Amino acid sequence: MVAGLAGTWPSIAAAKDPPVITRESTHNFVEIIFDDGGGICGTLPPAWITYEVSDHLVITDHGDGHYHVVYGERVKYSIDYVDENIADDTGHATDATHFNFTPSEVLVEQEQFHDFYSGVKIRVHAVFALVDGDVRVSRDILNVTGCP
Repeated sequence: MVAGLAGTWPSIAAAKDPPVITRESTHNFVEIIFDDGGGICGTLPPAWITYEVSDHLVITDHGDGHYHVVYGERVKYSIDYVDENIADDTGHATDATHFNFTPSEVLVEQEQFHDFYSGVKIRVHAVFALVDGDVRVSRDILNVTGCP
């Protein structure tokens, strides 16, 4: 058994300190959309929504087939209801996602999302793990409070 492994030692030693390459990007942008109503509570009237978004993405290549990806987003938004009898509103949301990829075909993803507006609080927690093409963990937790 040891003799069979002897041929692998040089490659393990060579991979001991692979180069780490990190790529980052940050974006800030504004997006305006028309929402015809409903929303997660099913009760929102039609509105124009202006989103101010800041996001940040970091991809780390460990040089050995292992990658780590981190994505974060912060959103502030204003809600301009079409019906002038309804007061305009504001809200904010955050999203944080992490991915790990390994050379042994393991993928792990975790996400946390929060959105708060008009007394409504939306919280999402998701975990997903894939090993050799088989789903080992798939869990989503959605918690919504404050719906009128």
